[in-house]
Amino acid sequence: MTTRRARTVLRDICAVILLVIGLLNPLVAEAQVPSDAAIVDLIAAGRTDDAAALLETTNPSAADRQFFQGRVLKAEGQFDAAIAQFRDILQGEPGYLNARRELALTLLLNGECAAAEFHFRTLLRIDNDDALR
Repeated sequence: MTTRRARTVLRDICAVILLVIGLLNPLVAEAQVPSDAAIVDLIAAGRTDDAAALLETTNPSAADRQFFQGRVLKAEGQFDAAIAQFRDILQGEPGYLNARRELALTLLLNGECAAAEFHFRTLLRIDNDDALR
């Protein structure tokens, strides 16, 4: 089995485990303001320029812009680069919960299950939003 194939199998196994224990579904349905949901939809549709323009209407902070870039990288399958963006955000703003959620999910997608588990468990401990548990 190639390293790439083993990584894919490991990622799939981790995703199944998280679905079974109920941690992934709340992340997918994370609480979003309407403009954030629209940004997510535009990124998913590959309309990153439109998403960036919509982001600018919300008067984003530097961390919000970096978070947007991380989401775009994740949507493009550039998981290592997205992980670096989300980690950088958390260095400056450890309480940026959406960055931690995206980091946990992106780590999982990248097959880094132990690191993903750490961040999922951290979220369970620090995130008071019962809808996301």
